[in-house]
Amino acid sequence: MAQGLRLITPPSGRVVSLEQARHHCRVTHDEEDALLEAYSEAAERRCEDITGRQLLTATWEQVLDGWPSGGVIKVPRPNLRSVVSISYLDPRGDLQVLDPGDYRVDAFSGPTAGHGRISLPYGKSWPEVLGQLGVITLRFEAGYGGPEDVPAPIVQGILLMVGTFYSQREELASVQVQVAPLAARNLWRPYWVR
Repeated sequence: MAQGLRLITPPSGRVVSLEQARHHCRVTHDEEDALLEAYSEAAERRCEDITGRQLLTATWEQVLDGWPSGGVIKVPRPNLRSVVSISYLDPRGDLQVLDPGDYRVDAFSGPTAGHGRISLPYGKSWPEVLGQLGVITLRFEAGYGGPEDVPAPIVQGILLMVGTFYSQREELASVQVQVAPLAARNLWRPYWVR
């Protein structure tokens, strides 16, 4: 996870529904619903950790110590949906919000898109900031959208992990069981970003 990054508004819902998890694990009763939901959440988080992506839309905040030397801010947690705001402390220590017309957003698009970027228009420069740590705050929305927007290979990999957690729950304490099955990792590989 990128330094200075924190989740502000988590996604509402899950990539894999309880019904999908039940069907995949061939469970026909509701006694293990809480367990399946926990496995689904754990598998989704593991997928996000491995791929470096935000799956369902969420709002994140990244704190920076200064403007990037190359002039381009690389936004973590693709897919970038929008930049909510860029705020900073000016040299007097007053909080300012950068006008959206003073920067450009390259969100990229597509299921395997990389990091979004924020840059300056020609002839513009980043404003001066107070000389201390954590003076710039970038707030942004990232994710594919809703569960229906997440690419099928990612969903299938999550289901494979849920199935592994469910069928091998006693063995999960063992070092010999992989936390992310190779098949799931292979399904996710085209979506990895770093």
